[in-house]
Amino acid sequence: MWRQIASSLPLAPYERALVVGSGSGGFARLLAEKMEGRGRIDATETDETFVAEARRTADARDAVIKHSWADPTELPFTDDIFELVVVQTDLNLLVDPDAAIPELKRVLRPGGMLAFVSSDLLDHAVVTWPMHIQVALEDALEARLKEGDAHLGLPRQLVNRLRHLGFSDVERRAFPTVRSGPMKGDEATYFDAWLERLWSVSRRYLSAADKVSVGRYVREALERAKDPAFVVTYIDYLTTAIR
Repeated sequence: MWRQIASSLPLAPYERALVVGSGSGGFARLLAEKMEGRGRIDATETDETFVAEARRTADARDAVIKHSWADPTELPFTDDIFELVVVQTDLNLLVDPDAAIPELKRVLRPGGMLAFVSSDLLDHAVVTWPMHIQVALEDALEARLKEGDAHLGLPRQLVNRLRHLGFSDVERRAFPTVRSGPMKGDEATYFDAWLERLWSVSRRYLSAADKVSVGRYVREALERAKDPAFVVTYIDYLTTAIR
């Protein structure tokens, strides 16, 4: 999926590119391949563990990449310096996305591209839900949104937010990835983490009966994922905009 997204970005002779939420450096290295060793990439993270891992696993592509810690709401760069800014971390995980987006715009050159890789919590993993569970979860998340959880619905609001901030040519594309059972190792851990987060943000808004049925499904889901017939489709979105 990351290679698909990197390949979909326009090929340009970038002098400077920035990857925010770069993890252990995988996407920054794919971007370096696309840039064919030209220019420079700054890859920032808020977790020092990821920065250390990116430096430890460096390869030839890292010759043009600088891995460092940075707060996305206070980036240590001058104005108008990058031609491409990619936000790799999910917007839901940013502490203050409303402060981060203007800061990303500040460091982007006029005419430069801002790109977000994001996902909506409920829509991220498409599984064979029983219909009553799907409806119950949608109602619960809608109730949480109405209560003022701005982070929860941020990815689907992103297009309008970018337009409101003066960006042009705002586009959104979906990138599905299909995974089949039996799940194990990192695949199982990732699926379990998604289920647990979905459960944690929705359970307060479920009726007593729905809380029992949804909770049972969450507990049993990993067992179902061990079945070779099990299929899950993850959907990530690439939203791009021009300053």
